[in-house]
Amino acid sequence: MNRTILKLIAVISMFIDHLAVALSLSGILGRDYRLLYRIMRDVGRMAFPIYGLMLVEGVLHTSNKWKYLLRMVVFALISELPFDLALRGKMFVWNHQNVYFTLTLGLLIMFMIHWASRLPGWKKLPGLALTGAFALGCAYLSGKVLHFDYGISGIVMLTVLGVLTMPLTEIRSWIPWENLVRCFFVAAAVILMTPFTSNTEYFALFALIPIAFYNGVNGRISGTAVKYAFYVFYPLHLLLLWLCFVLPAFGVQM
Repeated sequence: MNRTILKLIAVISMFIDHLAVALSLSGILGRDYRLLYRIMRDVGRMAFPIYGLMLVEGVLHTSNKWKYLLRMVVFALISELPFDLALRGKMFVWNHQNVYFTLTLGLLIMFMIHWASRLPGWKKLPGLALTGAFALGCAYLSGKVLHFDYGISGIVMLTVLGVLTMPLTEIRSWIPWENLVRCFFVAAAVILMTPFTSNTEYFALFALIPIAFYNGVNGRISGTAVKYAFYVFYPLHLLLLWLCFVLPAFGVQM
């Protein structure tokens, strides 16, 4: 399974999750459909570990880390209004921000993990300590101050993924047992994040199935257009969910 297919699985999982929220908000998924709503939300848990894993690879393979960071920030800002409209039915919601902001903090933490791991000799220890302090600060900001999607649990998962999978991913040649170790590390990240959120996050472990078959290469359909298509899909699908389901039920609320 190549990188493009793995991203598609994450995108489809995320769409099912957000569709459940939009349908519930619009009243289409009422009390009689609680089980369907719960199943759709649980399917959506698969997306975040896959996105986290792709973030690790992005840190190691990007040609320009600052452009990568800027791209994440730009799409976080672009996505915020569609996120609020589709999943809350209002134009401005200050107590819950979209997942791009969470991923941006995770990206910064992974940059620091990558930097600290390359410090020589005794300098590595204070570098890792500084990285740990930075990760704790990001977790507090995400969960208690800025209210990013996934909050503290998201930062915990992304930090653990960065610490555990980054050295493995940096090996340029694919090793036969690599995915077994990667699945173990992703499972550890999911399990460690669950005390900071609801127990439904355990359903994120189903992401191990496609990850187990990941071959570490791009798909036949790849390139800049495909890369940006995955970025654009996030705000675009939220906008469409709002237009199709939430707007007819709520109108426009401030």
